[in-house]
Amino acid sequence: MSTKLSEKFMAKTIRVLHFTTHDEECGIGKYQEQFLRAMKPIPGIENTVFEYSPNRTKVMTKDEFAPVLKQFSEQMEEHDILHVQHEFSFYSKDELDEIVSEAKKQGKKVVITIHTSLNAGIPKLDLRKLVSSGVRHIVGSKRLKNYLINVHVTPMKKADLVLVHNSVTANSLIKYGIKKSKILKITMPVPQLGFKP
Repeated sequence: MSTKLSEKFMAKTIRVLHFTTHDEECGIGKYQEQFLRAMKPIPGIENTVFEYSPNRTKVMTKDEFAPVLKQFSEQMEEHDILHVQHEFSFYSKDELDEIVSEAKKQGKKVVITIHTSLNAGIPKLDLRKLVSSGVRHIVGSKRLKNYLINVHVTPMKKADLVLVHNSVTANSLIKYGIKKSKILKITMPVPQLGFKP
């Protein structure tokens, strides 16, 4: 690679739009703040947090969410990567899938950080227990599982990279059909502790 081309490539700023909880009492919101602080000294990366937290979008009606999605779409056009913080309580309908699908439609890369194993968030169907509970319970449990897969797993499958912090979470993703090649286990950033172990 020529020196001029190399300099031009290195000079390009990568712009990341984060869809996450922020500026609120939330453990993952605090994680995000640490994440951004850790990235700040890295040259060539510009981070922006999307104004609407998933804690807000999950309670919106379709009509309320439509202008938020439009705002997201316009902002995403100016960015290269979408980074999503995932926790089961953040998403209740198809808002996560709409956000991820919009970024992919624009040809952007999508990275999702998963904080909880899918095994913990999606109930395992134990047919022996379900049979003794009756048909109504079997149908309800199956519907719940399908709903959770649609809300959470479907958007994860569209991601270019899925970040996890342990093998249990990684294995649960593989079990639900996320390609192993898309999963990267990283160390969870934590604040500097004020005591020795």
